[in-house]
Amino acid sequence: MGRGGPSRLRNPPGRGSVPLKKPPAPSGVGYPRRVSRPSTRLRALAAGLSILVLAGCSGGGDAAPVTPNRVNLDDAVALANNVCTAAHDDQVAFQQRISRDFSAPNPARDAVREFVINDVIPVVEGRVAALHGVIANTDRVTWDKAVKDLDQRLSDFKASVEPSQPADLLKATAAPLGTHPGAMLTAYGAKECKNW
Repeated sequence: MGRGGPSRLRNPPGRGSVPLKKPPAPSGVGYPRRVSRPSTRLRALAAGLSILVLAGCSGGGDAAPVTPNRVNLDDAVALANNVCTAAHDDQVAFQQRISRDFSAPNPARDAVREFVINDVIPVVEGRVAALHGVIANTDRVTWDKAVKDLDQRLSDFKASVEPSQPADLLKATAAPLGTHPGAMLTAYGAKECKNW
C-alpha cells in the first residue's frame, strides 16, 4: 500500500498486462506424482520383445518387414536368448505333434506337407524375423553372420519340402533349421541359444 491510498498496479489490466492468476489446483490431493521414464535399455528391450511377440504371432511370410531396432549388445543378447528359448520350445512342440498325429508307418504326404507349410514354417519364419528386427550396435558383423546363417538354413528347409518323402520331411521338421542353428548366436553371447 502506498501513502494514504490503495496501491496501484504498475501495469493495470487492459494496458498490456495480464493479471496473475493462481494456477488451478490439480485434481485429487496434492500435485501429480512425477512419472519416471524407463531407461533407454528397458525401452529397447521392450521394443525387441514386442517385435518377438508380433513375429511369433504372425501368420507367416506375408507379414510386413520389421523395422530394425538399434539396441546395445546386452539387449541384443537378451532378445536372442528369448528367441532361442522360444524356438527350442517350438521344436519340442513340433516333435510332440509329429508323435501324436503322424505315428503311422506311412503318413499321408498331403497331411505332412500341410503340417509343415501351415504350422512349422510360419513359426520358424517368425523366430528368424524377430532377429532381423534388431541391429546390434556392438559387433554387428557377428550378428549379421548369425542371422544370414539362419536365413540360409530356413531357405534350405523350405526348398526341401516338395521333394522330400513324408517320413524324411517329418524327421527334418524335428529340427527345421538343422543341427544347432543358434551356435553363432551363442558365440555372440546368447548362452540360451546352445539348446536351439
